[in-house]
Amino acid sequence: MTTNFEFEWIVEDLVCKVALPQNITDSILDEYDQVLLDVLEHMTHKIHLIVDLRLIKNMPNLNLARKMKHPYHPNIGRVLMVGLNINPIARFMASLLAQMAGISYKSFATYEETFAYLNQMEGIAISSQVQGRYDANP
Repeated sequence: MTTNFEFEWIVEDLVCKVALPQNITDSILDEYDQVLLDVLEHMTHKIHLIVDLRLIKNMPNLNLARKMKHPYHPNIGRVLMVGLNINPIARFMASLLAQMAGISYKSFATYEETFAYLNQMEGIAISSQVQGRYDANP
């Protein structure tokens, strides 16, 4: 799958990661929404989404972000953001959008914190080998 962002499964069919680029355009946001909708449509259970925003320099169009469909899909589990700690405005916007969609959202500074939360809240243990791929800076 070729996209303008990085998508991968951390735990197959259970936890996926999306890393968005520095500059998020309307077309990238549309593509992001469609890819996630496609993934969610093929699931018979909830999946958890880790969104890596450590590289972003601009926030997406709020009206377009509000119209995304994947946050409202019944198979969306927890949405965990990595990297919003340095941008309080972006963190507020993400929190507002999550509340509007009625999804479970949490923001973390690092993948290590994110993985620990998944283990504590969902019982999903990420192997140390997999964790090692995400500990470094982007």
